[in-house]
Amino acid sequence: MPDDEPWRVRVLDADGGVLGAGVLLGETHVLTCAHVVPAGADHVFVDRMRGPAVRADVADEHFVPPLEDRRGDVALLDLAGPVDGAGALLRRTALPRNLVVRTVGFPRRVHDGVSVLARLAGRGGPGHEWVQLNRDSANEFPVTSGFSGAGVVDDADGSRAVIGIVVGEFANDIAHLAWMIPVETILVHLPGVARWAVGGAPLDDGFTGTPDAHVEQVGLARALAGWLDRHHSRDVVMVLVGRDREVLHRAVGLSAVESRPETNGAPEGTVPSVGSVDLAVDASSRTADQVSRRIIDRAGVGADESSTPSEQVRAGTPPMTVVVDGVDDAEQPEVLLQEVLKPLVEQGSRVVLGFRRESSPSLTAARSWELGSLTARLDRLADEIKVLAAQEELLDRHHREVDHRAAGLRMRLVRLRAALGRPDAHSVRPLLEETEVSLARALRRTGRAARVVEELLERRREAGGLLDAYQAKADGGGLVEDTGLAGLYRRAHDLLGRGLDDLALAEEAVRGYGAAVRRALGDAGRERR
Repeated sequence: MPDDEPWRVRVLDADGGVLGAGVLLGETHVLTCAHVVPAGADHVFVDRMRGPAVRADVADEHFVPPLEDRRGDVALLDLAGPVDGAGALLRRTALPRNLVVRTVGFPRRVHDGVSVLARLAGRGGPGHEWVQLNRDSANEFPVTSGFSGAGVVDDADGSRAVIGIVVGEFANDIAHLAWMIPVETILVHLPGVARWAVGGAPLDDGFTGTPDAHVEQVGLARALAGWLDRHHSRDVVMVLVGRDREVLHRAVGLSAVESRPETNGAPEGTVPSVGSVDLAVDASSRTADQVSRRIIDRAGVGADESSTPSEQVRAGTPPMTVVVDGVDDAEQPEVLLQEVLKPLVEQGSRVVLGFRRESSPSLTAARSWELGSLTARLDRLADEIKVLAAQEELLDRHHREVDHRAAGLRMRLVRLRAALGRPDAHSVRPLLEETEVSLARALRRTGRAARVVEELLERRREAGGLLDAYQAKADGGGLVEDTGLAGLYRRAHDLLGRGLDDLALAEEAVRGYGAAVRRALGDAGRERR
């Protein structure tokens, strides 16, 4: 058990058998998964592997069993007495992909605890309420039975604040993954746990109203939802102006973890995934430092009194998806853009920028970022179309069936590039998304066929190399004038020169020629003796 994590406890049955793990909160409560508690039990026991076990009662108002879709599954147990340990701090924070985290579980035969490293891999699970944990390496001990309810911490965070609890184990050695219920999801089901939680809310008050699932600008809503859900490596800036910000506020509200509204009736493709927005800030009347303070707090970066919040952002924050509305109503829009938001993007974050007015001077700079972002995405698309064209050419050359999609996709690319000059450049995203999906489908289909052809070509090259080696061996053995061998060579050579459909016959002919060469050399050797 780590000495700097005195809040880690075991959850036990009456006989001392380990049921799972838990997180000590304060002096009188333990947080764990509801499925750790045996069905129908009104109490369990907890300990820290030293000192007596303490009874922990199950209270209905603090017990949320797994729902039909597996959401929920959290419990806050009431302790009958003190446990030898100190309570944990829970942290609401953005959860960037690839963040290295640590947890400690109590699997069978390792009841004194085993520490495991994992990496966050994005939201998933029931209702997108969970976060996927990928095993950090094949050498790491797998998360198995005995880890459920275990606190998860950012391995680089010296505060050892808990950012979630383990809910599921690695499915198998191939998957190398497990799941975590983050603190914000826990608060949805157990609001009373908030007294032990720190960290800013993901959304400013201006975004927390109940959004309407209905939307008039369906195309824009789909473009925004798709952008939020798909982490394109190059398309990292989106700009919305004026009335389009209504769609932005709707999307942010629908993505909320803690106040997810009913989305029945929403047009298909217009609802982003839960938790797809890490932070939404209203910059109106705020300084660059005030916005920066929200960013570093949400990122879980500890305050540094030796530097300003803006300097801390520039020093580096984990990648997040950030919405900043009212940029043009900030105290100094240009300072906010250039000294806070631009460094944020350069460090790997994705930002949506909302402007109230088309006349805003700072809008020009923001739109230039978006144009560069979209251009980079189109450049990547162009590179992938070249790959598709090369695959199609390969299949054509060897008389294989091919759909010839590259030419049509190039024409789409031309139209997309032409559309980038419009003020509403973001309107190209639905067609861009559709083009990328079509290209990915074509690459999968054509790529499989191209790989088959490449494998056949490699076999033909190997067979040709063998044929040349056998011929050199025959020539070196004085068999240049052997007419029988010459005929076998010509047949194998001619078959290799035909299409790939005759490759099996060609390989057989090469093997036959090689066998004949070996026999002839053997006969010649015996004659010389």
